[in-house]
Amino acid sequence: MKNRTVFVLVIVLFTIWGKAGYGQDCAIKPVPDDLPRAQTVKLKTWADRLQAQCEALNTQILQFKSKCANVVAGSVLDGECQTEQTNLQTASGDYQKDLAAYDQSLALAVGGAHTDDLNRESFPAARVAALRGEVYFITPSGRKIKATPMGAFPLDGGTKIVSGDNSRIQLLLPDETIFTLGPNSNMVIDDYVYDPKTSAGKFTATIAKGAFRFVSGHVGKTHGFEKKILTAVIAIGIRGTDFKLFVQPDGSGYIQLRSGLLEITENKTGSMFPLKGGQSVKFEADGTLGSPQALK
Repeated sequence: MKNRTVFVLVIVLFTIWGKAGYGQDCAIKPVPDDLPRAQTVKLKTWADRLQAQCEALNTQILQFKSKCANVVAGSVLDGECQTEQTNLQTASGDYQKDLAAYDQSLALAVGGAHTDDLNRESFPAARVAALRGEVYFITPSGRKIKATPMGAFPLDGGTKIVSGDNSRIQLLLPDETIFTLGPNSNMVIDDYVYDPKTSAGKFTATIAKGAFRFVSGHVGKTHGFEKKILTAVIAIGIRGTDFKLFVQPDGSGYIQLRSGLLEITENKTGSMFPLKGGQSVKFEADGTLGSPQALK
């Protein structure tokens, strides 16, 4: 039993060691000096924080190795080591997420994809919370960037998100809004602004086709701030909501509202009606809306 416990801890130790990096593995990708000053300052501050985070993690790993390499199963120290093992795994995972987000933001900045987002006090970027298959971000300048697990991308107005066959992406916005795109979907981020200090914000996106689910964060649950989804034939005003939207290539589709309130406007007539939680509604390619129906 003793040997088995030592073996398991050693395997876990080297797994954590590999994730966290050691020595040269803690070298963070450098920030070029030819970027705009505001971007350079933001990214270098981020890089310095990651460097310190990695070095602190390596120190904890060395302490763990010294303390737990020959632990006896069932001892008091064994319990302490198991707890430290769990904490190290969590810390290592958090570091890898932060590093992936930094690497993607740096790549976008070097490629010229950033606008003035890094000049803001709060850098608005969406995080990839879940990913399956191939999904691409197409920047306003035309750059095509493949989505990566736990990656991030700036919420520039005009950025397009395109998913392929059998693909799916779930994104987390800075205001904690979560939206999911299903296979063969196409949407454009028209506008995103969020101030975490005041919870003021605005979000507008256009869905050309595909399956879409939206769960509101802080913006949209606060009165006085606009959050809107557009299609070719309707506009959907969001008021603290969890809903699904499906749009066919011809512009027809349906909405299923689980909770909250939607204000749906027909583009061709300008008429608006509220859709309540627990209801669904269909819309035709010519913009005609059906009557709300109870969700089954």
